[in-house]
Amino acid sequence: MTFEFDAPQEQATNLAVNRSCATCSGDRFVLYATRTDTYNGHSAEVEELAPCPDCNAGVKTQFERPNGSYFRSPDPAKVRERLTR
Repeated sequence: MTFEFDAPQEQATNLAVNRSCATCSGDRFVLYATRTDTYNGHSAEVEELAPCPDCNAGVKTQFERPNGSYFRSPDPAKVRERLTR
């Protein structure tokens, strides 16, 4: 059985993203740092992301780690400083 559609279906998941941000191109997050992490004897390169300081600075990304400490996003000014390096 064959179906025909009148109009092509759009396959986007987040049509509300503003793609005009010059800093992140609409991703809303930027690469903040890279580090090597070791888990169970294996090491891997880990990329740390931070909210874009230009279009997503107000997002709350705080969460509790398994050891009870809290992760908080870096200050937008620090993120901007790292992006210029």
